[in-house]
Amino acid sequence: MTCRIEPIDVAGEAEWDAYVNGSANATLFHQAAWRHIVEGVYGHTGIYLAARKSDRLCGILPIFRCGNRFVGRTMVALPFAATQPSVCADDDQSEILLIEAAETIARQHGAEAIELREARKKPWNWQPVQSYMNVQLALDPDPDIVWRKRVESRVRTKVKGAQRGGLQFRWAGIEDLDVFFDIYTHTMHRLGSPPHCRRLFEQVLLSYPSHSAIAVVSSDSKPVASAIVMHSEKWIGFPWAGSLEWAHALRPNNLLYWKIIEYACLNGYRSLDLGRSPAGSGSLHFKCQWGGVAEPLWYYRKTIGNRVVEVRDASDPTMRAASRLWRILPRKLSTNLGPHLARLIP
Repeated sequence: MTCRIEPIDVAGEAEWDAYVNGSANATLFHQAAWRHIVEGVYGHTGIYLAARKSDRLCGILPIFRCGNRFVGRTMVALPFAATQPSVCADDDQSEILLIEAAETIARQHGAEAIELREARKKPWNWQPVQSYMNVQLALDPDPDIVWRKRVESRVRTKVKGAQRGGLQFRWAGIEDLDVFFDIYTHTMHRLGSPPHCRRLFEQVLLSYPSHSAIAVVSSDSKPVASAIVMHSEKWIGFPWAGSLEWAHALRPNNLLYWKIIEYACLNGYRSLDLGRSPAGSGSLHFKCQWGGVAEPLWYYRKTIGNRVVEVRDASDPTMRAASRLWRILPRKLSTNLGPHLARLIP
């Protein structure tokens, strides 16, 4: 049966989302809502490609025009998303045709490179970049099994210490967005990374009202750690999280992680996505202590034309130097400037 590739516009979003919801590989970030968030907040145009056989969708690939003429124009799938894969297809033919169509569109739009982010190795003749690891924690309907059999003993000790110290955990919604954002920007400043703008998180909570929430840990009623948790019927993760530096001795991150793990177990999820971290980093080590399994992420890039767009990640000396400089900026300044840079690091 002949397979054809076509762009999906707003009128076709219901069909697109129906495919996403029925796919074993697609995530919340494949839904049309993410297109409107990225376009509305950061102005990156999304081109949503669909493979179709007869009248049935058999594959999807959302790509976005990112960057500018100074840093280089790159087509990226999916920008700012915490999960992979990029391509979701029912068969190899549909996948290859989607990849070829994306490359053609990148050329038409004058992009210098195209990047597709995958969770597994692909048989494509593209340059793979492996700077990041993703950690998945296998769950059980009984959280006590995860607690006893997967979480390291020293981590359990820290969670118990946080509980004995009187830390409180609660679930919240958009009404506590400012609580989350204050902790998040504090954390990003400490890490030397430009933060996203508040509006991005606001749109996430508004666009996914039944599939997102804010987790908050407090000490004496003062919030000290927080995360935005997202979930669908088959996936749960918390793409953005942070904690206040002065409270680290209280172990709020440990309580935050455990309460989210507990929630995921009790709600029938088979695994918890702990997100990506640079290979060999402290954050990767912290996630693995919970019993998670780290797997390399495969970021496939293809250069188009003569200009080479350099790959910048946490291991790059230039990025490390920029991170050190970012830490010495006044926090208010870093919060205001951050989104202008974050939008260029999709």
